[in-house]
Amino acid sequence: MKFDIITSTTAILFVHVLLIGRGVNARGVTRMDRVQEVLRNYQRQKQKLSTTASSSKTQEHQRKYDVDTVGRHSNGKDYGIRRAETFIHDIASMGFLENVVRKDDNNDTCTSENQDLSWYFSSSTNPIWFYYIGYDNFLRKDFSPYFECTNALPDYINCDYTDMLEYSVGPCQFLGGTMYSVSLNQTCSGEDGIMYNETNVPMCLGASCTFNESSVEDDNSYYFDYCEDSHANFEADVVKIESLVSEECDAEVQNIKETTGLQDPDYIFIIEDIDVALYCTNETIDGTLFDACDFTPLLEDYREPCENEGGILYKYSDVLNFTEGYYLDMPYEAAYNNLPICVGASCDAKNYFDKHVFPYHAFVIEGDFYQQEDYYNYITPVNITYRYTATYQSLGYSPVHKSTENPYSKFLLSVGVEDGEQVDEIKMCKWLSEKTDNRKESICSKKKYQVYSEQSGVGPASIACPDTCAPYCHAEKRNAKFIHKMDDTKGLITKQCKWLESQDEDVIASICDTEVDAGDETMYGQAAETCTETCGSC
Repeated sequence: MKFDIITSTTAILFVHVLLIGRGVNARGVTRMDRVQEVLRNYQRQKQKLSTTASSSKTQEHQRKYDVDTVGRHSNGKDYGIRRAETFIHDIASMGFLENVVRKDDNNDTCTSENQDLSWYFSSSTNPIWFYYIGYDNFLRKDFSPYFECTNALPDYINCDYTDMLEYSVGPCQFLGGTMYSVSLNQTCSGEDGIMYNETNVPMCLGASCTFNESSVEDDNSYYFDYCEDSHANFEADVVKIESLVSEECDAEVQNIKETTGLQDPDYIFIIEDIDVALYCTNETIDGTLFDACDFTPLLEDYREPCENEGGILYKYSDVLNFTEGYYLDMPYEAAYNNLPICVGASCDAKNYFDKHVFPYHAFVIEGDFYQQEDYYNYITPVNITYRYTATYQSLGYSPVHKSTENPYSKFLLSVGVEDGEQVDEIKMCKWLSEKTDNRKESICSKKKYQVYSEQSGVGPASIACPDTCAPYCHAEKRNAKFIHKMDDTKGLITKQCKWLESQDEDVIASICDTEVDAGDETMYGQAAETCTETCGSC
């Protein structure tokens, strides 16, 4: 297996996506269409800015014209709102980044990081880019469900972005950014006395950048000044959001990203020599197009490079659903099973997936996406035309263990009783591997086959035959036992899934993420292998 060494950040990864286009199998890389669409929107915006912003003098003249004339626009918008929107919009062409970060941080690294983040977060050029339907919003996604603005003019305008902050902090940090929360409260002097209140504006900036709080807190700040004349009152608060993962985990993940690229959740879609057609099938049922992909054959190839960098290879699965308009003129559903991702050894896997990986996918994939290519407006206009709606569902994750299947390993197929005595029906993995796919799936996954025999010392095929059963997630049996720990005196200690289910969340997460070395002479599996529902491992 050939591995691309990806040493840059997200932007370079996306360039790889464009180079391969849809690859050899158009159906197989449909998941990445969202990324390609973002790139196209980003390129349009760069071209638009380069043709309209010829000089700072011209920009200042245009800004003054907009401010002077905005109150006379006959589109039914109140003057106060239009003025605030105009100021915010103009930030994109007035060198906002150079003012919002400290001068000593306005270097190539900081600038490069913000350019990479701008594929998804345009905070460095427009602090509330998500407020718009138009070219500031490269995702072409309607974010209006995540904030609320109350127009009570001529008294006040209140906007609360708390939900947007919570929704975007995980994706921001996952992409290598640092999230800040900005809150403003300003009252204009003069006859109007309008109050502008903004709560928890999320701003995602490059990790090497330092937020220049004076750019906000200075009551003469141009970039956050919505008043026509001067302030009677101006208050601002800037808060740096703490990382959702530990510093050690973050450093390990960054190292893996820079050395192998395996940390990127879409890694397998951006390597040029991977034929996705080998792992995906598709069919149309009742007018809906279905993709089903299983990347189990890649896991062993990825495990060693991940472990060589000090990481632990995990696999995760998810399902994407799109309405008509995303791909051709039919609904589309794609199920991706056993996607590989390399996670830092110190990372709390549950926290990392629940706070970073899955929120990142939902941020990019899920929601309402609109039609217009060059449309520009504020919030969601009444005449918006949606192109499609998408949903994202994560199905779980689990660590990838080194293959240990022996074709002659025994497993318990069933337990019967003859003449009052227990009779175990025992088979070998070789026997199972020769069965049809439907039969293998049934024996590997159904609850009735998750049985153990202390008498024979054998367990289910799902544990004894890890390679043969790898494509199938088995149901959890509450009384099934797993390897809990090894004791110097007592030896192997097991617990049941129902015991694990009754523990606190942090205990469950710790046990599910732990792999206990119990040697080869045991019929029991690890907690994540046995208690699949409690551990969320498939």
